[in-house]
Amino acid sequence: MDRSAGSQVFVVSYPKIIPDETFGSLLTYAEADKRDRLQRMKREKAQASLIGLLLAKYAIAQKWGLPFYDIQFGTTSYGKPYVIGHEQVHFNISHSGTVCVCVVADAPVGVDIQKMEPHNFHRIVKRFFTAEEQAVYEQEGRGKLAFYRMWTKRESVGKYLGMGFYYKNHKDTADWQVFHTIYQHTYMLCVCTRAE
Repeated sequence: MDRSAGSQVFVVSYPKIIPDETFGSLLTYAEADKRDRLQRMKREKAQASLIGLLLAKYAIAQKWGLPFYDIQFGTTSYGKPYVIGHEQVHFNISHSGTVCVCVVADAPVGVDIQKMEPHNFHRIVKRFFTAEEQAVYEQEGRGKLAFYRMWTKRESVGKYLGMGFYYKNHKDTADWQVFHTIYQHTYMLCVCTRAE
């Protein structure tokens, strides 16, 4: 997917459990402070975070030609990552199940990926979606695909705005557009970029 704002999407699938030796080798590519944090996390979460970190470095190096080892990350007050010293670099990461996605762009960008598993969608929609989102969900036929399209859209917009879970349904987002795709038949992926 290469849609707007010069965006490119990188996706990687990885095993549920990475062998200890491989995990240890991959850890050497993370900065010391991140390495320490990852080693204190539960293995499954640490593994997903490490894959995301490495995928982001790879994608950024590919798009902007920055040396892989020189890419250093910081985070905003809302937790959105950025590349220290390179304001022109915009990226975002998401993971679900055993898939990680990173989108890189020339302008703000957000991405979300969700493994499409069965849930009580009606209950979740009533609890978390706005009245407008509930109406769209109904118009799109309810069910799994409609739910995951709405959920990934909401998540990617929040990440695009740099607010994540703090995002409320603002009216000041007329400059964004979203693109959905299904990956490996079981994942819904949504990218939010600036409108052209």
